[in-house]
Amino acid sequence: MKKKSLMQLLLITTVSLLLLLSFCESTDNPTVSFNDDILPIFKTQCTRCHFDNASPGNLDLSSYGALMSGNSNHPDNLVVLGYPSQSLLYESIASDEQAILPYRMPQGGPYLQGIEIQLIEDWIYQGAKDN
Repeated sequence: MKKKSLMQLLLITTVSLLLLLSFCESTDNPTVSFNDDILPIFKTQCTRCHFDNASPGNLDLSSYGALMSGNSNHPDNLVVLGYPSQSLLYESIASDEQAILPYRMPQGGPYLQGIEIQLIEDWIYQGAKDN
C-alpha cells in the first residue's frame, strides 16, 4: 500500500511540475518593449541632441516613427530588423571601433550602460517592434 501511495504522490508531483513549467514564461529572452524599455533610454541619453530632423545627423530618436524613418545618410541600415550587428544604431552605441562613426554615441559620453546596450540589442534582434 505504501508503494502505491508513493508512486501516486510522485506522479502527481511530476504532472504538477510539468504543468507549472508549461505556464511559466521564459525569462531567457523576455520581450523588449519600445515604449517601456527603449524610448526611456533614448529620452535620457539621446534626445538632448537627436530630438528632431534638424538634429545632428538628421536623426530623430524622440519616437518610434521618427527612428524607423531613419535619416538621409543611413535610410536602410539604421535599424536592420533582427540584426543588431548590421544596425548602425546598435553599432554606434556598442562599438569602440571608429570604422562605424568617427566617435561612439552618445558623442563625448557618458556612454550607455551594459544593460541599456543589451536591451537595444535584444529589441533589434526581436524585430524592433513598436510595442
